Amino acid sequence: MAATATRWGLIDVAAGRALWRDAIVFSALPGLSLLGAGSASSPDDLPIGEQWRAALQELRGRFGYILLGARLGECPIADAWLPSFDGVFLLAGLDQTPRRAVQASLAAIQGCGARLTGCIALN
Repeated sequence: MAATATRWGLIDVAAGRALWRDAIVFSALPGLSLLGAGSASSPDDLPIGEQWRAALQELRGRFGYILLGARLGECPIADAWLPSFDGVFLLAGLDQTPRRAVQASLAAIQGCGARLTGCIALN
């Protein structure tokens, strides 16, 4: 899947630093577009509340499904976003992420009401 990278991402769109049109990466696969995480140097940089709701509403108006690839526990505010998405993919590093961490992440996804749609093992 070839795609052109962009420096903007979801965090930048939700914070108003970029338009979704400038942040989306259009892939060669029909119907599949990607949006990276974006730039946040600390949890304080993450948009919450009305900023987040407005950005998500705009994306929902343009796309059929919004799925999130998540490494849980890296940012509590981002973890709180999980139920907002149509689905969540758990990202786990092969030979890097302990089994207990994966199990805890799965429990957190289910516990907050998010829908687990898959797991991607990163090498």
